Amino acid sequence: MGVFELGKMTLEGLFKKPETVLYPFETVTEPAGFRGHIENDETKCILCSACSRACTTGCIEVDKKGSTWSIRPFACVQCGLCVEVCPKNCLTMEVSRTAVGRKRTDIVLVVPEKPKPERKPRPAATDGKAEPAGGAPAAAAAEAKGREPLSPELEAEIAKRTEGLDPERAEKVRAGLIARAERAEAQKKAESQPAATQDGAPATEGSEAKEPASDGAPATEAADA
Repeated sequence: MGVFELGKMTLEGLFKKPETVLYPFETVTEPAGFRGHIENDETKCILCSACSRACTTGCIEVDKKGSTWSIRPFACVQCGLCVEVCPKNCLTMEVSRTAVGRKRTDIVLVVPEKPKPERKPRPAATDGKAEPAGGAPAAAAAEAKGREPLSPELEAEIAKRTEGLDPERAEKVRAGLIARAERAEAQKKAESQPAATQDGAPATEGSEAKEPASDGAPATEAADA
C-alpha cells in the first residue's frame, strides 16, 4: 500500500461515520439472505429424521417415540442443509441471530400427532359375490334387464375384480365383464352353427347316393334274365 493511499484512508476516517455501532445499545439490520438461526414449524413436522441425518454437526435430534424435535443452537453452523432436505418445508432459516444467553440450552419442540386420513368404506358383499350399485342381488338385476342370471364363475370373477372399489367404479367394471362374457358366448354360438351344417351335409349326400343303387338293382336282374 502506497503512502498516498494510506494517507487518504486516514483522512477519510477522520470525517466519515464510524463503521461500528455501540452494541448492544445499537444494532445493525441483517441483510436479506443472512443465515441467523433455524426455525421449525412443529405443526407441519412429521419427524422423518431427514434433517437430523443431513446435519453436519449433529445438533438436531429427533425422538419419534417421544414426539419431540430438538436442536442445540450454539452447535449449529447455519449451513442450511436441513432446510434443503426437509420434505414438508417446515424448517426455515431466519435472518435474526440466536438470542444471547448465559447458558447453553437446547430448544425442544413437541410435535403434535397428525390425524390419520380417512379410508373409504368398502362395498358390502354377500357370500363372496359382488352386488350391483342399487343393492339388489345379481340374479334379480339380471332378470330385471331381461337376460339370464350370471354363471357362478362369472360372479366370482366380478367379485374379485370389484373388491375394494367404490360403487360407481364397481358397476362400470361389472358391466364391462358381463359384456365381454356375452360377446364370447355369441362368438361360440356363431362358430358352432357352420359346424352343424357341415356335419349334416354328408348325411344328405349319402341318402341320395343310395337311391341309384336301389334303382340299379332291377336293371341287373333284367340283364340276367
